[in-house]
Amino acid sequence: MIVAVMMVTGCRKAEQAPAQAANPSSDRYDVTLDTGGTPTITAAPLDVTVRQDGKPVTDAEVAVEMRMPATPQMGEMRTGVELKAAGDGHYRGQVDLGMSGKWTAIVRVKRSGQVVATTTEPVTAAAAAN
Repeated sequence: MIVAVMMVTGCRKAEQAPAQAANPSSDRYDVTLDTGGTPTITAAPLDVTVRQDGKPVTDAEVAVEMRMPATPQMGEMRTGVELKAAGDGHYRGQVDLGMSGKWTAIVRVKRSGQVVATTTEPVTAAAAAN
C-alpha cells in the first residue's frame, strides 16, 4: 500500500523545476514515494517512482532528504540517501532516521545534472518493534 500509515498525502504531482516550466506539455513528471508502511527509524525502505508524461523514467538521479524541524530541546535533524535505479521507473534505497516522529521527505529528481522535479511529503516514523 503506497499511502499507508506513513502519512504520505497522496500521489501529488511533482513541482517542475523553473528551467523546465517553460515547456510543461513535454516535461510533466509524476513522482511518488512509498515506504511500504510506517517507516522505522533504522533501515527504513524508500521506493520512489518517477514517470514523465506517463512513461517510466529510467535515467534519473533520485535523492531523498529527510528533515525533522528543530524543537526547544534539540536542533533540526537531517539525513538523506541517493536511491539506486531498480527498473521500470523505480528508485530504491534505505535511510536511517535516528528517531521516531514527524519528518518531511524531500524527493529531488535530476536528469543530465539538472533538477527536473521535486516533491515534499510528510512522513511519520516509528521506533522498531521489539
